This record gives sequence, C-alpha cells and structure tokens, in this order.
Amino acid sequence: MNVFVTSLLKIINNPDIQDTNYNIAYYLLLHYYDVFEMTLQEIADACYVSVSTLNRFFRIFGFKKFSIIKDLMQVHAAARISQLEERSIRKNNQQVNQLLKPLLDNDDYWTVSDQGLINQCCEMIKKCSRVILIGSNEMMDSLLRFQGDMVMMQKLVIQNTIYNNNYIEPQADDLIILLSMTGRIAELKPTLIEHLLVGKNNLICVGYKNFLCEKALFLKIPSYLDETLENMILDNYFQNIAYCYYGGYYDNR
Repeated sequence: MNVFVTSLLKIINNPDIQDTNYNIAYYLLLHYYDVFEMTLQEIADACYVSVSTLNRFFRIFGFKKFSIIKDLMQVHAAARISQLEERSIRKNNQQVNQLLKPLLDNDDYWTVSDQGLINQCCEMIKKCSRVILIGSNEMMDSLLRFQGDMVMMQKLVIQNTIYNNNYIEPQADDLIILLSMTGRIAELKPTLIEHLLVGKNNLICVGYKNFLCEKALFLKIPSYLDETLENMILDNYFQNIAYCYYGGYYDNR
C-alpha cells in the first residue's frame, strides 16, 4: 500500500486525538478522488484551515509541492484498482478452504467458507455511507489493507474508540463492524453493546461468539484454533469482502 495513504489511515485510526491533522487526513481519504481536481485553497477551505497549515501537514510526509501529492495519489489509485481487478479474478477460495477443512468442525467449515455471508457483507457496505470498526485494537489494526482498498473503491472505513470522551457517534446509514475475538468488550463496555443493540445501524459481529444476537450478521472465528489460524481466517474474510466488493459492487470503474 502507498506510504502516504497508509499514513493518513494511521492518523484517523487514532480517534482519541481528533485534532487538525485528523480532520485533514479524514477529508483527504473521504474525498480521495475529488482531491485530484481541487486546488490547495479549496482543500484548505474544506478542512477549515489555512493554506500554510495544510502545507505544514504535507511537509510532515516530506512533500513540498501539492502537485506531487496529487500525482502520487492518482498513480496509487490506478495501480491499486488494477491490482484489485487482477486479484479478484485470481483469488482461489477453494485452495484456502481445502487448507482449513481438516482443522475445522464440519459446521464451522461451512460457516467460514460461506460465500453467501461475504455477499451479504458487500450488500451492507454498498448501502452504507461509512464503515465504522470498533472493538479489539489488535483485530482492527490487522485490517489496514482492507481500509486502504475500500478507500480506493470510494468507501471510507474508520476506527472508533470505546471511550466515551472521543466516541464517534454513528450516523444512521453507517455500517458498524464489531470486532472482539472473546467478546471481552461486552464485559468492559456493556453500555456500548446496549447502545448498538437499540440503534438503527446495520451491524456485523466478528469473533468467537455473536453477542449482538440476531441484530448482527455474524462472521465466526472458531475458538479452538491457534492464534495464527484465527488471524488467517480474519484476514481471509476481509480479503474476500474487498475482492467480492470490487468484482460485484464497485460501480465506478
């Protein structure tokens, strides 16, 4: 992934510090393709900062000219979309499934390999304005590539915090993905779970157990596996979602 895009994602992945840098990075990712046609002044106005503040932000990454950043962003978008096209075609789910089959119970195997679940996730992403990740920092941090791919497909994926002071209140059409392998977040923040259960947002729950019950689509990760295999299944879920979304739902090609 392009270093500049990765850096922007890492800034917005720390919602506990929602400062000027956060706001600029958020705008650039949300309006990634619009930036190609915008002037420095227009971006500064949209971010409610001065041009000098925006230039200082870009110099953090070693860029002295805005034109260089725009060229870099355009080249990265073209390259990554081309990669998504190629990899969505080459993706060999059968190979991954055969690797997992001897390690999983029969019911878990059919759950983990269910393409219908992936299609449902893509439908939910297509209909939402943003995807909000919340829960385990370790699980969320492993989804950086997924975040970058979705930005290239004009869908912003952000991380939320479980702390009340900086909690990003979801909008009505946001999709919330709750990531908690053991479900410990339900013990640490029961009020958050209650808040999600009574809300109107579409929900996806990822982990050992669906503690959001029938309210959420459930991507199960079996609890009897080694951590390496758990992470493999998590990565495979979201890689499948990105490639499936490109192949069947992304309509700006």
